[in-house]
Order: sequence, then C-alpha cells, then structure tokens
Amino acid sequence: MLTETKEEIIIANNTDIVSKLLLTQSTEAEREQLFPIARRALIDYLGCYSLALNEKAVINLAKTLQINQTTSDLEANRPASQLALFNGFTAHYLDIDDVQANFRGHPSAVIYSALLAISDSSDKISDLLWAYIQGVELAGKLGRILNPVHAGNGWHSTGTIGTIAAAAAVGVYKKVDVKKLSQIISLATTQAAGQIAQEGSDGKPLNAGFAARNAVTAYELVETGLTANDDPFDSVNGWTAVITGEYFVINDLVDDWLKPAEIHSPGLWFKERPICSAALSGYNAAKKAWQAGIRFSECDQIICHYPRSGDLALKQTNPQSGMAGKFSIEYIVWLVLNRGDVENSDFFNRPVDERFTESVGKIKRVHDLQVSDRNKRPIEIEIVQGNDHQFFKVEIPHGSPDDPLTDHEIVKKAVAGLGGPIIEILSKLTDTKGYLQELGNLWQIDLRRFS
Repeated sequence: MLTETKEEIIIANNTDIVSKLLLTQSTEAEREQLFPIARRALIDYLGCYSLALNEKAVINLAKTLQINQTTSDLEANRPASQLALFNGFTAHYLDIDDVQANFRGHPSAVIYSALLAISDSSDKISDLLWAYIQGVELAGKLGRILNPVHAGNGWHSTGTIGTIAAAAAVGVYKKVDVKKLSQIISLATTQAAGQIAQEGSDGKPLNAGFAARNAVTAYELVETGLTANDDPFDSVNGWTAVITGEYFVINDLVDDWLKPAEIHSPGLWFKERPICSAALSGYNAAKKAWQAGIRFSECDQIICHYPRSGDLALKQTNPQSGMAGKFSIEYIVWLVLNRGDVENSDFFNRPVDERFTESVGKIKRVHDLQVSDRNKRPIEIEIVQGNDHQFFKVEIPHGSPDDPLTDHEIVKKAVAGLGGPIIEILSKLTDTKGYLQELGNLWQIDLRRFS
C-alpha cells in the first residue's frame, strides 16, 4: 500500500523530464572533467572482461549462445541482446569490476556491456563515453533514492537499477528522441529484476548479463514500433513508487543532475582483487594486522566491528566455495592472516580449504561502529591474544574514490587479461575499423605511459 499523500506529487510526465536530461548534450567543461573517468572505467571494464574469458562458466555460456571466443568471425549474426548477456556475465564474473556507491551496483558490467553490444560503424568513442556517463548518472540517482532499503530488502541493484540505467544509456548512445527514450526506459523497468541472494553462484554475474540483455531488448523492441507506458516514473504507479511503496517525487531525481555527476561524486570504486567492495576495508585492515606481526594461529579470537548494515552485502559467514568467499569477511580475514594476502584463485568456484571451516569459529562480527560520512566504509578488526587486544581500523579502503587505484594499477589489471582475444572481440562488437583503431590508440597510449 502507498503511504499517505504528499503535496509534492508531480502531475507532468516524469519520465519525459528524465529523458530530456539524459539527452542534453555535454559541454566542453563536462567532457574535460568526466571523460577521463569514463575512459578509466572502459579500460578497467576491458580488463575485467578479458580476465574472465577462460573461466569454465564463461566458456559454457559462450557455447550455449553459440559465441566463438577464439576467431575474428566472433558472433556472426548473433543478436545484440545475446552479446549483451554474454558481455555482462563475463565482465562481472570475477567480481573484480567497478562499483558505484549510491547505485550499490556494478555500472560498467551492465552499461558498457549493453553499449558495446549495439555498437556499429556510425558510433564514436565520445558518444560511447557520454552515454556511459549518463547511464551512471541515472543509476546513481535512482540508487540514492532507493538504497539502502532496496538492497536491504534483497534486491540486487545491478540487476534492477542497472537494467534501467543501461537502457537509458543505449537510448542516449543511439540519439533517440525524448518520447522514444521514455518508451525504452519503460520496457526496461518492466524487466528490471535481480536478487542479492544469488551471491556466491553464477546467478550473480548472470544478473548483470540479464540487465544488459534486457536493456538492449528494450531498445530493439521500441525501434520495431512496439509501445509501452509512456511514464514508467509516474509518481503514483511508476516503477519507483511500486518498488518503494511510496509516492515518487521527481525533484529528488533531477534537481542536481550532473551537479556533481555521479561518476565524479561519490565516484567509482575500482578493485584490485575479486572480492565484494564491502569487504575491501576488512581486507585492508587484515593486511595491516599481518604487517604488524599478527598470525591467525596465534589469535584466540578475531572480532570484526562494523556499523549497522555495514556488512549487509557480506552475507556469507561460513562459505563453502571460493566464489561464495568473495562475500565473506571471515574467509578473507582468515586468508590474509594465514599468508599475508589473497590470490585470485582463492575465489574460484571450488570448495574452500577445510582448515578454514575448522577454524572459522574464531571470527565473529559485531555492529557497534558509528558512521560520520556516508562515503566511508569503516571496519575495525580486534585481535584478541590472551589479555592483549589490538585494533586495526580502516575507513577508506584502497580502490575507493578517496584512495583510488592508480592509472598504473588499472592498466596493469587490464594488461593481465590481454593475452586473450580482446582485439577480435572488440572488432566484432564494434564492427568498424575506425572505432577499433581509436580503442587501440587508447590502449597504446596508456601502455606506453606506464610500461
């Protein structure tokens, strides 16, 4: 049931208002400030994508979709929606891809996956970057309104909000008009879904794939002339009102559009390890403990202090597989305090070391920290050794916007995946030598700079 009436209900078509903002051309100042961030996200996306190409689940999905990963004749005549599904699943499979805090989801795995799937010879790299920026803007603004309740209720924002954001980005990329973009968004909202309960299984990266696929499908269906409700952001019966059970106030979404841009503030998180971003502070704190001489075998108890809901995404307390371990602070702390760091292979889809299962009882969580800044992700790890208590606190983890990965770290991650057929894949995704050449130049510049 909807809550009591609010005076701020907007009578106009809310979605057209959003669509007009999405289709507003960028200024030179905006491009200079925002394009470098979108370009970093593209490099990171290509790295995440290529790093996962040899994973068994990715190979199996490629076979199912009849996508040949190893030839320049990749995906000949494959529907763009299938490419988007494959792109999104692959880019998010290792969970080493970027995150946006308001969105509480993975923007590049959804938005770039959809955009690249529908690219053709008439598209420019600048249009790709701007469409991505606008997609992140919508994702962040919707996330700011819906979260943390949305995520707390069990929705996976990458699948829900991500579907809508990617569809909007596709419409921007293809330069549709306002009415058509509103229709694309409408068909995206009616497909938007995804459960956070899929954590630790192939279902989570499939949420990203489904979102990218559904975004492309919405665009393609509108292009054929099919119609949809022209105001999916209606204040009373629209998607946001249905999701929240409250009247939707359009001003909450549009009043500060690109002021500042969501891609800039709160910005993007880039990850150096394939673990949930909510675990990054704990990972950093455990490394500080190791550097201080703490060893797991010498600990009587390890207490992970979080704010209330600070570990909401870390639902796995005793994971049975490495894939589930990405969402377990217990598993990550155990790994670090046993050998100083984690390896990507620790998070493969295979049983965890039985020694972890035997000793996980040493580690517990409490929720007694305060949060003074929504951009911080505090954790304090308390090490108990007899009567001695040592504390290791991290509020801003490496990879977050306030302590970002360097360009060198992002490029290094991307280069690690370039042994795969990334050029052939990009060639077929874009289907144009000119566009591929610009992407090639992007890589060459960055690699020369940091080699």
